[in-house]
Amino acid sequence: MNKRQVLAAALAVMPITSAQAQTAPGSAAVDMKAMGGDAADRWLDLQRNYKRLDDQIEGPARLARSKPAKPKDVSQGREVRDAAGLVVGTITKVDNGFAVVSGLLGSVEVDVKSFAKNRHGLLINLAKSKIDTMMVRKMPVLSAGKPDAMRKTAKLIPLATVQDQNEVIVKGDGIIRVGINGKLAALRIDPAAPGIPLIRRQLAAKAGSKMKRGSPDDISYLVGRTLVPVRSQSVKVDFGRGVAKTRVGWSEVPFLDGADGSVGPGGFLEEIVRFVLRDAMPGEKTIALPMERDALSSGAAGQLSAIFGLIAVEGKPMRVCFDPHHARSLVTAGAGRRLARQNGGVISGDAVPTEIFFGVRRPVRTLTLQQPLQLGTLAIGSLGIRTSDRSSVASVPGESGDPEDIVVTAKGNKRDPRSDTLSLGSDYLSRCSSIVFDRKKRVIELTCA
Repeated sequence: MNKRQVLAAALAVMPITSAQAQTAPGSAAVDMKAMGGDAADRWLDLQRNYKRLDDQIEGPARLARSKPAKPKDVSQGREVRDAAGLVVGTITKVDNGFAVVSGLLGSVEVDVKSFAKNRHGLLINLAKSKIDTMMVRKMPVLSAGKPDAMRKTAKLIPLATVQDQNEVIVKGDGIIRVGINGKLAALRIDPAAPGIPLIRRQLAAKAGSKMKRGSPDDISYLVGRTLVPVRSQSVKVDFGRGVAKTRVGWSEVPFLDGADGSVGPGGFLEEIVRFVLRDAMPGEKTIALPMERDALSSGAAGQLSAIFGLIAVEGKPMRVCFDPHHARSLVTAGAGRRLARQNGGVISGDAVPTEIFFGVRRPVRTLTLQQPLQLGTLAIGSLGIRTSDRSSVASVPGESGDPEDIVVTAKGNKRDPRSDTLSLGSDYLSRCSSIVFDRKKRVIELTCA
């Protein structure tokens, strides 16, 4: 028997779908008398080869014991194996003729008609390695809820996918499952977050992480007058592409509530991170802003900072942060002063405590621009202005005060001279369909109606 005959025989004993089902040689009636001696011998040898291969393949990969599955067999909670009998995952959802098969690396949708079954359960006629690759290309998102519930829920919806191995697509609330030292965590991909994964410290004990005090890798984030200490170390992290040593930060309070942690677009190897905020609408326009990191976070420390866009205000650069998970757009006092001079601005209203990051709340009033700031199709005429921390907005008609924006402090307590920041919240970003961070081109593309 040559190699092609052996390969054909091997394929014939693999599980098959109803659309692919074929009768193996020897399963139909054969007239032995009509065959010549050599032909009959070859036919008998082929049957013996099929039988031997069938005996050698264990479990669900045996053709004699597998058959197309019926729709009623494909139900939530059923375990699924690959062509060699290896468990690839569990069905977590069945809807509109498709089943979601979920494993440790993610999930993949499978046509219900593509399943086979035998006494061991449901089968897919693909190798586990190929299925794992498909799962990585379509990572799962957990439904909204508390982090503990997110880790336990079986309801999955599409969120992040990797295309051409160089693009991450983020949808919905941006929450994905990742492995931290082998423990699952709900991590939000947030356009406003630093590149280093910032995770609740409570998860460190569950993940078996032991931290030494006073580590040289420890960092702090300054939000207004509040210093947020972050213990930093390298741990085993799996984003669904395999385990790799990654530097993370542990904080007592999460960067943003509602998940175990947050990570920004700078935390991915892929050069393009695309945030899909809603469906595209007619009349949209795209603007490209130069990309900038925090001045204190160049070189190896680049992941400590978020990634900003740059606009020109009074002929000088001003940072733009994209923060769709906060309702109100804000400016730091320095940014507010510059915008007020350029576009005509007045501060009004009472100071309202407003969350910035890490649960820190700062007094915020309203800055109204007589001439709206134009960002593509967005006409920004009203902003919250942070009015009490370390600087002053006394030069702006209305009142005084100011906070700095979030600042990374590693050694010393230096102020980033480019810390004047405009932070776009959902009040304006709700009119946008996507934000694309392209590190290769070093631009951020904002598409809005």
